[in-house]
Amino acid sequence: MNGREQDQPRSGQERGGRRRHGPPSNEPRRNEVFEKFKELIKIKGFGDDEVMQLGEPLGKSFVVSQRSQRERDTKENTKNQVRKFYNLVRVTNNLVNPATAEKSDDESARQPDPRIKLRTLQAQVAYAAARGTISPDFKEFFDVAINKIIESQELKKALGEFTTFFEAFYAYFYFYTEVRR
Repeated sequence: MNGREQDQPRSGQERGGRRRHGPPSNEPRRNEVFEKFKELIKIKGFGDDEVMQLGEPLGKSFVVSQRSQRERDTKENTKNQVRKFYNLVRVTNNLVNPATAEKSDDESARQPDPRIKLRTLQAQVAYAAARGTISPDFKEFFDVAINKIIESQELKKALGEFTTFFEAFYAYFYFYTEVRR
């Protein structure tokens, strides 16, 4: 990148808060939706109906915030990356919860502590955020979720419920990514 590109503002916020494209939107702001999610998840589980209802506005807000924060259009990469992390969470859930995957007692004994696997996923999300293939917003969302699971007294249940929540979140994220094309 040359010096001239570095001096250019990247978003409307850096240029006095004006939006560059189209009229103002009535879409929920990521901060409002995400802040509500963070507050709710402190006192409720992922399986709570009020938390589950945030899947749609949260998924939608991540599409909106992605578009406003990125200089280049990376939505395909972002969609693929979010799907990748959803799949990794599903795999982890299947390793931890025998009700969702069939395995022998021998296999269960060889499985590592699920907290280690979850922390590894956190590190992978951090790496993707550093590379710019996912947003810092998604990293923060993932960190909040993983920390909630790890701190839970019922880790297996919390992971199972998060897997379900993440499935709903990803479905709406994908839908709004496609709608905005």
